[in-house]
Amino acid sequence: ALLEHWRVPLAGLVQVGGDWQPSVRRRDGLAWLGWLPEADKQNEEAGAAMAALQQVLRGRWQVLQAA
Repeated sequence: ALLEHWRVPLAGLVQVGGDWQPSVRRRDGLAWLGWLPEADKQNEEAGAAMAALQQVLRGRWQVLQAA
């Protein structure tokens, strides 16, 4: 509500660390972009998560710019 009040665009939220459970995040009803692993757990999964997050963020940013 605060961001909306001050007209600050919100692309979405990112979960850092922990277990990413998309179905649980959808039930939150929040604008989740995705998940990133903890900094000390850089591996193939982390690379894939970062690539997916970048793609989603680009799409959201285009929507925000069009509005």
